[in-house]
Amino acid sequence: VVAIFDFVKPSTQGTRWGLGGTCVNVGCVPKKLMHYASLCGEQRADAQTLGWNISEGGIANFDWATMVQSVQNHVKKLNISYRRSFDTANMRSMRNGETVQFSD
Repeated sequence: VVAIFDFVKPSTQGTRWGLGGTCVNVGCVPKKLMHYASLCGEQRADAQTLGWNISEGGIANFDWATMVQSVQNHVKKLNISYRRSFDTANMRSMRNGETVQFSD
């Protein structure tokens, strides 16, 4: 026989909760689910940018060409950003078989 004691004194407003304690009822679990819910909204917008079309009925279709273009555009933005950072820092990148010679 196992006995489980789960008593939480009701709040002044009479709030009570079920088995599982603070974490399950009003702490970690609800917090994480609320955070996940907020991410879903952001992910839906990101998904559309990356080729997913989601209809009002919840049917999802994927457009490969849109995803490829979006990924390529993002990579190009990063390339430009890195180039600007190099230029600002007066750095030179070595590409396409370029060499450098050092002397004492």
